[in-house]
Amino acid sequence: MDQDSFALPGKGSLLLAEAVINGTVRSDDDLYLKGQITGDVHCQASLYVDRDAVIKGNVSCGLLFSDGIIAGDARVIHRAHLKEHAVITGSLHTSSLLIHPGARVENGLQLQGK
Repeated sequence: MDQDSFALPGKGSLLLAEAVINGTVRSDDDLYLKGQITGDVHCQASLYVDRDAVIKGNVSCGLLFSDGIIAGDARVIHRAHLKEHAVITGSLHTSSLLIHPGARVENGLQLQGK
């Protein structure tokens, strides 16, 4: 995966744009979201949030690549990569951050040492 696109890696799950999930989602592998989740998301690996995707809940993941909306708090163990349309309405806790112009974290940012 390069810096300019969120290409789906060879393993994990893809939730299509038409998918609407209500409830907690847990994954040990990569998760690529194009649809909507109302509930918390726990992903041990990488979480990809597409431009039109929405998560209405809190997120915890190993790596975050977002160009969509997270309406809640996000805890990222390693790196958060926020593209220009990314919005996190809660707070973001991460050890490393790459943020493009236009991306927003609305309720605080905490960078933590490893």
